[in-house]
Amino acid sequence: MIERQSAKYFNNTYLKYMRDMSFLATIHRFVQGRFQIILTITVSRYSGKDEVMPEEMKKAWPDHFRYIDTIGPDGLEVHCITYQVIGETAQCYYIGDTHTCDLVKGPQYSWTAEAVKKRRKRVLKEGAEWGRRFAYTDKALALRSYKTRKSWQMKHAQLSLERAKTAIGYFGNAQVESAIPDAAVTIPNEYIQGLNWEDY
Repeated sequence: MIERQSAKYFNNTYLKYMRDMSFLATIHRFVQGRFQIILTITVSRYSGKDEVMPEEMKKAWPDHFRYIDTIGPDGLEVHCITYQVIGETAQCYYIGDTHTCDLVKGPQYSWTAEAVKKRRKRVLKEGAEWGRRFAYTDKALALRSYKTRKSWQMKHAQLSLERAKTAIGYFGNAQVESAIPDAAVTIPNEYIQGLNWEDY
């Protein structure tokens, strides 16, 4: 991004560098006791040497989608989040949500590039229709991924519930005085015993 402010006269010019993830080179002029900016050049360094970070989002780059859910007074709300491509390498896209894209396209501060790096996600260019990914270029595949994640969530939740029920059933709740075990205790549980232990 280059911004120019025309000036007829100036008495002093210097460069100021901010050395961080992005650097800002600013040329000032000293006029009537005040410094005024006449040229600002910002160079973004969002990644390694192979990544492209354009000034504007390329229309040819595909949008990516990911379904998430939130809870509220009315129950479960399922949202489809759209991620835009903000950079690429030979093999991958870097994608960001609306807030991340606003950071990329907005004013560049000393902390902007690092914030973008923390928020962005990386997805392979190949395999957009198969495999495990953070986001997909097809909403149907994104919804299938969401349902798969919910299925795994149910399994993890069931295991956590069974562990808690087994422990409370053996020792009692926090209001019950329990005997202190002298050694490790094995408590039978049909669900836990029925897991695929041969895979481990």
